[in-house]
Amino acid sequence: MSNKYTEGAANVLLHLHSGEPHFSHGPHCEFSKPPHCPECNAGAEDIETNDLPAHHVEYTCRCLNCGFQWMPNSDE
Repeated sequence: MSNKYTEGAANVLLHLHSGEPHFSHGPHCEFSKPPHCPECNAGAEDIETNDLPAHHVEYTCRCLNCGFQWMPNSDE
């Protein structure tokens, strides 16, 4: 029997709790940005994220300065 959810979907579903805002999960669910862009060294104020907590595999960052996109938690 195969799992119908990807690892990413499972992570998101794991964090969905009825009636509780996401930030109430505790200190492990932090919404933080990387300190700088790995491509052009722009500061955190120039980095946009996809609003997932920083520990999620699908956490994606994009530099508003140079347009570089990366996934800090990716194995690639």
